[in-house]
Amino acid sequence: MSGLAAVYEDHSDSLAQHVFEEMLERISYRATDGEGVLRRDTILIGHQHLYTTPEEREEDQPLIDDGVAVALDGRIDNRTDLLAMLSIEKEGLTDTEIFLQLYIKYGVECFSKIIGPFAICIWDKKENRVVLARDKTGIRHLFYARTDHGAVICSDMHPLTVHPDVRAAVNSDVALSYLLQRQIPGKTFYTDIQAVLPGEYVSISSDNISTHRYWELEHHEHRLHTTDSLEEMLYELIHEAIKCRLRGVNPSGVMLSGGVDSTTVAGIATTMCDDLRGYSVVFDEYPAGIGFENPSVATEETERIHKAAQTFGIDTVEITGNRICPFSNEEVHEFTFADNPCHTTTQAVNNVMFQRAAADSCRILLTGHDAEYLRGTYLRIADLLRRGSIRKLIKEIVSDDAAVTTNLLNLGCYPLIADCLDATYSPAFPDQTPIPKIIGDEYNLFRELRPPTTHRFSFETLKNTRFAELFDTDINRYAKYAARRVALKNGVELRYPFSDARIVEFIVAVPAGELLQGGGAVPFIQSST
Repeated sequence: MSGLAAVYEDHSDSLAQHVFEEMLERISYRATDGEGVLRRDTILIGHQHLYTTPEEREEDQPLIDDGVAVALDGRIDNRTDLLAMLSIEKEGLTDTEIFLQLYIKYGVECFSKIIGPFAICIWDKKENRVVLARDKTGIRHLFYARTDHGAVICSDMHPLTVHPDVRAAVNSDVALSYLLQRQIPGKTFYTDIQAVLPGEYVSISSDNISTHRYWELEHHEHRLHTTDSLEEMLYELIHEAIKCRLRGVNPSGVMLSGGVDSTTVAGIATTMCDDLRGYSVVFDEYPAGIGFENPSVATEETERIHKAAQTFGIDTVEITGNRICPFSNEEVHEFTFADNPCHTTTQAVNNVMFQRAAADSCRILLTGHDAEYLRGTYLRIADLLRRGSIRKLIKEIVSDDAAVTTNLLNLGCYPLIADCLDATYSPAFPDQTPIPKIIGDEYNLFRELRPPTTHRFSFETLKNTRFAELFDTDINRYAKYAARRVALKNGVELRYPFSDARIVEFIVAVPAGELLQGGGAVPFIQSST
């Protein structure tokens, strides 16, 4: 699996052919193992191959059967259950073949049955439509744009601008929201380009585009369980998520940072994989101005990496980050930020790490990213301040590596300004609406910063606000998207155990009181692993 591109319009036109070929060329960096193309009626679908699972070796996507064509960038983790559901006993089917048969049998209802990361493009001849879908937690990405005669679809954003109907104009609303550290769901930095959202499918016909949710987070609390049983349940879920992500070809690796998240992944993975390899970026010291007030943080992090590698018996390759200037590699810089602004300066360092992994024939790298969102997002600061939990607030801020002023002001006070205006202005001037123009713009700005929740001053507040923006964060939209593209450029696939939808659903269902223990952290996540 790797990437896909499609043109949904009359391809007898030379323009459609040119656009399609140019789009494929622009995502050719994903084609470590070749390219496949399907031409049918009003659809052109291309797939760039990177084989990472045993079943897909020599598979030539896109696949077609019974008037349905499929191009998949993804992996299915509940293969056994789905094969039983389809009454198929044949072994060795690829994930794409399973997905194709699921759609033929269940239509768009099939997406909710899938466990695993995916972005998929389906051409349904009988229904005369194209269906796009993205996994529940948004690990894979997919974008589309309307044209005068149909639509263009791609795993990357910028190739869509090849079509003359798709403007390469900056979306000013998204740019403003980015500067405010907020997001507009489904929108991108390109005015004419939309993103398929996590847990969503998009139906495209000749005259209409409609979006539909196939998955929502639901709050079913585990009230009948003790803390010990919750720990055991969580450990089993994390164990299963890591096991699923070790299904692959060649040696597997882990990005080992020295933190509890990547160390957890490494420790569990070594019980299942004899030749697990570690890849770490270490620093003599962190550059000034990146939010770490304690200069010893870099040294302590390196020591934790060494201890974890020694404890688990992992051969680890260390990349010295201080020797790699973030912008020294112009090619990586331009490639990484073709779709998004410079949200992180680590991609040049990551590029070196991915190159080393590829040289070791390691096509799969597990990462501990996203676990921080299961312990609480930046909204926890504002939530604790709103509730008046000063002791827990202080403990939370002090324990964070970021600067105290950054946490308290930017993440605590600023999001509450709109609340203060609501509480003071409206009672004082009940007959005067809206807010006077003299403060209206600033008021609306701070409303954008405010966590999207209707539950205030309660245990539920912390939980609701955490997951309101869980899958549409800057790290997911920009940093993780950029990192995956750089990895694929080197023939490496990143896998995220903590993004497993089963783990996310479990955390949402944990009683809110448990989430608040320990100053806003989730202590049983650490104790269970």
